[in-house]
Amino acid sequence: MGESGVIDKLSESVLGDRSVKPFELFFDLVFVFAFTQVTQLLAHELSWVGLGQGVLLIAALWLAWQSYVWLGTMIDVDDGAVRLVMLVVMGAMLAGALAVPHAFSNGAVFLRWYTRSCVFSSSCCS
Repeated sequence: MGESGVIDKLSESVLGDRSVKPFELFFDLVFVFAFTQVTQLLAHELSWVGLGQGVLLIAALWLAWQSYVWLGTMIDVDDGAVRLVMLVVMGAMLAGALAVPHAFSNGAVFLRWYTRSCVFSSSCCS
């Protein structure tokens, strides 16, 4: 497929009438769990520092979520290989979500996970 074929396919997916698929909603639930984990962090750190940490985590999670939403809009997530990659990403996101309450206390586990997630996302989109 040439360059114009790729552009046409992307244009169809963006401009066409596209409904949300159950798999995409399930993927979003993993992010919802991650967002709720931020409240766990805030419950244990009731200070301005804790609030700042919570805001940083929400910003990082929001950035990751919107990147995957964009990716899901641009490609067909029901394709076999793409679905498998998204399942792997979902597992990594779940592991990252479990690390959120300890993001700033256990040697920056969340920061290492987030960096790997961003590198993986960038390599998939390139």
